[in-house]
Amino acid sequence: MQFLNPSRPYFWETAPFFRLLVPVIIAILLFDKGLLPSVSLFTLTSVVIGSALVGILMLIGANNRKYFPILQFSWIQLIFFFLSWLCCAYSSPISHSNWYGKSLNQAQSFLVRVAESPQQKTKTWKLPVEVLMAFDGSKVVSVSGSAFLFVYKNDSSFPIQKGDEIMIPNKWKPITNSGNPFAFDYRAFCEKNGIYHQAFLSAADISLVHQSVHTPSLIDRVHTYSMQTLEHFVTDKSTLGLMQAMLLGDEVNFDTELRQSYVDTGIIHVVAISGSHVILFFQIIATLLFFLRGRKYEAIKYLIAIPFVCLYVAVAGAPTSAIRAAIMFCLVGIGLIFRQDKQPLNLLFATAFFMLLYEPMWLFSVGFQLSFLAVLSLILFYKKLSRLVVAPNVYLQKLWEAASASLAAEILIAPLVIYYFHTFPLTFLIANILAYLCMGVVLIGSMLIIFLSYFSSIAGLMAIILTFLVKVFNSTIVFLQSLNPKAFSNLFLSFPSLLCVYGFVIGMSLFWLQNRRKGLTIAISATAILLMLMTVNRWNSIHQPQFVVYNINRNSYAEFLSNGYYFPLLNNGSIKPEIDFATKENHIATGNWKSGKSILGNVFRFQGKKILILDRAIQFDTASFAQFDIVVIAFPVKRFEGETLQKIFRFNQLVVTGSQKRNIMEQWKANCQTLQIPAHFTLLDGAFVFK
Repeated sequence: MQFLNPSRPYFWETAPFFRLLVPVIIAILLFDKGLLPSVSLFTLTSVVIGSALVGILMLIGANNRKYFPILQFSWIQLIFFFLSWLCCAYSSPISHSNWYGKSLNQAQSFLVRVAESPQQKTKTWKLPVEVLMAFDGSKVVSVSGSAFLFVYKNDSSFPIQKGDEIMIPNKWKPITNSGNPFAFDYRAFCEKNGIYHQAFLSAADISLVHQSVHTPSLIDRVHTYSMQTLEHFVTDKSTLGLMQAMLLGDEVNFDTELRQSYVDTGIIHVVAISGSHVILFFQIIATLLFFLRGRKYEAIKYLIAIPFVCLYVAVAGAPTSAIRAAIMFCLVGIGLIFRQDKQPLNLLFATAFFMLLYEPMWLFSVGFQLSFLAVLSLILFYKKLSRLVVAPNVYLQKLWEAASASLAAEILIAPLVIYYFHTFPLTFLIANILAYLCMGVVLIGSMLIIFLSYFSSIAGLMAIILTFLVKVFNSTIVFLQSLNPKAFSNLFLSFPSLLCVYGFVIGMSLFWLQNRRKGLTIAISATAILLMLMTVNRWNSIHQPQFVVYNINRNSYAEFLSNGYYFPLLNNGSIKPEIDFATKENHIATGNWKSGKSILGNVFRFQGKKILILDRAIQFDTASFAQFDIVVIAFPVKRFEGETLQKIFRFNQLVVTGSQKRNIMEQWKANCQTLQIPAHFTLLDGAFVFK
């Protein structure tokens, strides 16, 4: 691509996979937004093959005409755009002609297979299922797709297991969001994972058709054996949870509060199986192959290590970050085996390219984004940072190199962490250095416990030592968490603000790494726009108070938000507004995250409106007539009398909280629509927000 700049190659000249990655990402974004036309898989496949053949003919007939290289470049981009579009369509279940969602209007029942072990919830069992067949009377149609099935509990036992095939009635409903302000888009998350429907059934609604005799695979047996061995020797729950999560990627015993401490101090990445785990695993293998010395044997070490690394990633559950690390490791190893040059930036883009073609929706995975940006940040900034300080001895130099790696990774991932998790840990540097030291000790110690499990005394002694070290480490992390100001745990970046922050980072990087003065112009412009957006958000927080009744299943919670504070008005459950997901996102996004005093009473005035909150039953025959603008029903109602309520209180808006049952609410909503009563049901319509 020298025609773009004959005097100086651009970075994509040395990282050619970047040019292939751009059209892939563009196609994924357009497909996700529904901006690409709906065409059959056969048509897309034909277009990809046809465009590829034309591209080959163009390469064969290449000549030195002035504009021919530009045409070649554009056509290659088009080929990979179509290829990415095909991969998106293939990975989307609704693009397939036999998707079960197309049979919902005709089918009476479905045959499904339980895809994973049932997950126990408070009132239900959650079953991820694969839909196999649709039954419409005597007609049977083979279908495909995935969904969620929730079975209400009737006792503590549950006979359905992974692999069982069961018959269920056609009671599928689209997955919906909570409707709370700034809440996580659960519906979009499920759709990106190919799940569009869920069903809530009683145990009597399902019938077992075929009981699976599950034979665990070798990988499953290794995983189970490792988990059970650690459980046998490690008795401390917090230590066990960390070891299982860090080594095997299984967080079943990982303490929730401790996990939050890791998040708040910026070290949660040590739990997710990623590049650092793969590198350490390779170093262990390389140490065992100590007799293969010299650079000429380096390729042999990679050749031996590649299958073991892939096996380890599979045993750990194959999370996205681990797959990314394994693919990158394999590409490096293959490059060494075939004596090809190692280009870290090109390897990273190649890894992303192959991963997104395999599963396009990984582009929207937070884990994929964070792991990709962390490695990119290390490649771009680590060398420059590590050379800023020359330590007087080798130990301090190693310490500075670890600190440089942590600082370098933070440059690109910090904005994304603030965007998704609303936190920036000021103590991340100290916490990360300690975490990397602990990770090495825990991983090696955990492996030794498993390998030496037949020598009980040795494995038990190692478990005691590791337990002591992990307890000290966890106590230190909790202490570092307490040092982080509360304001830094309640940060908010809108998407435009996030783009401005990255604009600032890009501008300063151009100035620092390449001495380009226009980088300063970009950074200053991005900062000015960011300050303007933050000012507007703060103004809205001060001048737009809110009255919110949240959608919280089986609970009722309402509050005022104004001038940086939230004031609880109603809380008939165990809701902790400072940490509950239903409320916390709105607090942070509006800047009203400081706790105010609870306001007692049932009658309130807000923005000139009169509000009544009914938190207990009333006697209609003795109730006095009064007029309210908003009436909130916040107690379980046995009999809904909308007309009577409207006559007594003459309200302009009725709000019914989530303390009612869903099926009863649906009946009440239909009744209110028939009688033209202005009613809002939080469980069905989402949170009620009045500004």
